[in-house]
Amino acid sequence: SDILLYNKDKIAEGLKADRLFEVLESELSEGYELFESRVSADIRAQYNFVDRAIVDVLIKASAHLPTSIW
Repeated sequence: SDILLYNKDKIAEGLKADRLFEVLESELSEGYELFESRVSADIRAQYNFVDRAIVDVLIKASAHLPTSIW
C-alpha cells in the first residue's frame, strides 16, 4: 500500500508503457526484502503474500488507469 500511496505517477507510467515491474523495481525489491526479514522461511515457502498483495492492492487499485494491458 505504501508503494501505491507514494508512487502514483510511477505506477501510471509503468502501466501505460507496460513496464510496471521495471519502473517500480527498487520499491518492489525493498518490499520483498522487508517481507523476508519479518516473515519466517517456512511461511514464505507456503504462501506468496507479496505477489498477491501486488496484484490485489497495486494492480486492482490502478484498474482505472489507461493501459493496453487490459
